[in-house]
Amino acid sequence: MHGNGGTTTSRHLFGMKQKILPLLLALLTAYLPASAYDFMTDDGLCYNINSDGTSVTVTYESDDYGIYDLSAVNIPESVTYSGMTYSVTQIGDRAFHSSRMTSVIIPTSVTYIGNQAFFHCSSLTSVYIPNSVTYIGNQAFYNCSSLTSVVIDNSVTEIGDYAFHFCTGLTSMSLGNSVTKIGNGAFSSCSSLTSVTIPNSVTEIGEWVFDGCSNLTSATIGNSVTAIGNYMFQECSSLTNIEIPNSVTSIGNQAFCYCSSLTSVVIPNSVTSISDYAFYGCSNLTSATIGNSVTAIGNYMFQECSSLTNIEIPNSVTSIGNQAFCYCSSLTSVVIPNSVTSIGDYAFWECSNLKDFYSYIEDPSSVPLGTDVFNGVPTSTCILHVPGGTAELYRAADQWSAFTNIVEDMTGIDNIATDHKSDGIYYNLLGQPVKNPTTGIYIYNGKKVFKK
Repeated sequence: MHGNGGTTTSRHLFGMKQKILPLLLALLTAYLPASAYDFMTDDGLCYNINSDGTSVTVTYESDDYGIYDLSAVNIPESVTYSGMTYSVTQIGDRAFHSSRMTSVIIPTSVTYIGNQAFFHCSSLTSVYIPNSVTYIGNQAFYNCSSLTSVVIDNSVTEIGDYAFHFCTGLTSMSLGNSVTKIGNGAFSSCSSLTSVTIPNSVTEIGEWVFDGCSNLTSATIGNSVTAIGNYMFQECSSLTNIEIPNSVTSIGNQAFCYCSSLTSVVIPNSVTSISDYAFYGCSNLTSATIGNSVTAIGNYMFQECSSLTNIEIPNSVTSIGNQAFCYCSSLTSVVIPNSVTSIGDYAFWECSNLKDFYSYIEDPSSVPLGTDVFNGVPTSTCILHVPGGTAELYRAADQWSAFTNIVEDMTGIDNIATDHKSDGIYYNLLGQPVKNPTTGIYIYNGKKVFKK
């Protein structure tokens, strides 16, 4: 019995081992880094064979991000494995994620650079993207902080989201003339970038594209771009001027917010929509010309533009948003057309240097005013110019009645809010010639005009 019992026990334990060992092996395997590649070549690069069976993708070494220890990477055009030669056509997602590389050569066989391909390669100093590559993936060169220059050849058609975000050492960037789309935040926080030219091929620009490029002094936008995206140039504090092409129809939220060196802007007639905060905090902006297709002055649009001296609001505008000109402390004159049907809260709050306020609104009681529209405006000294026969309406209207000096001198104006620069002679309303006319009403070519 004892012997038989021992034999039975041994067999039982042996059976248990047969069951437990594969289980332990499976558990152990599950926690070991899985191979992320099909084969590795002698130079240390890893590859996956693509579905076509004739090409490969450069990939990472292990699922644990497999940091390459290679300092100089030379990706070949083709590789041979098990007697088969493959063309290298792609750099895969996360292929060199967090690598210590300082340089990389990308061959002309590569057509695709994947998402996060060179993510956080903080020692990489330069990269040339050959004219075979058509797509640069999301975050492809994210936080490559030592990267100083990038040349993107003519074959690239699309740049992914945050592709070069936080490349703080990037001083120059050349975009090929085949790029049609630039992703969100593509060059955001590239704080050393000084100039940029967006080619005419580009039709779509995402949000945040140059946000935080604090040393960007000039930007040229191609004439196929239809929209300035949200936050596109936000906090580009060194940007001194910008030319918005006639192809643009909309300017997004905070597009030029805190561009504190911007001195002037001309919004072309093609633009129909300008969103909130568009020029908020542009403290050195002295002049702004708004095209005659804009229908609304957005909320906070020019708030804290403390150097802005005058503003023309075109006849196309129907609404002025909340705090639109709040704290524009250098503003001396404003012209509001009869097309305006509403003025938002605190629209002209603390415009403390206003001297002339021209309102073409014929019935002020029909235009709703928000809270404290003129709070901080020197209504005791600022002259409110109104259409003939409407002074009493303004004196009786809520908030407008705060103006002490209401003058009816807006009758019979044939051309308003126009800055004439020809050699024609201006006459004052008494018929006397004026050599250097300032802002006001004049006779020009036999017609009454308002000169900005």
